[in-house]
Amino acid sequence: MRRIPKFFLFPRSERDHPVRATFELCLIGFGLQFLLLRTLLMARVARSFAGQRGTWSYSPDQIGWAVSVAARHVPGGGTCLPQALATHVLLEREGYAARLHIGVAKDEDGRLQAHAWVESLGRVVIGGSNAGRYTPVLAVDGEPR
Repeated sequence: MRRIPKFFLFPRSERDHPVRATFELCLIGFGLQFLLLRTLLMARVARSFAGQRGTWSYSPDQIGWAVSVAARHVPGGGTCLPQALATHVLLEREGYAARLHIGVAKDEDGRLQAHAWVESLGRVVIGGSNAGRYTPVLAVDGEPR
């Protein structure tokens, strides 16, 4: 008997999380390859205000989980910036206020490193494992739709 992929063992409602997160990560990854970050952020903000609110209602933690799962399967989606952008978009679609942070820190060798993370409802949803060591240099607020 063939093994059933673990993905299909989840209820249909839970399979939607990673599918939608994968789609968003692919769009953002494409945009990051061919557009400046400023252009991508502006296009994303415009799109979020133009579209309809999603039909699925999930918690910020479920959205963060879905993006993390999707990131393992999307080329280039494993870095913090596309994950943070996708999480930010999906949180807004679900009606949550969200704040995207980009911060910088120096490593042990004095080289500058950057990190992106997203907060919603007063806590970090994605990218929080080491966000505390970074000094925020940019914050983009998202308004729920």
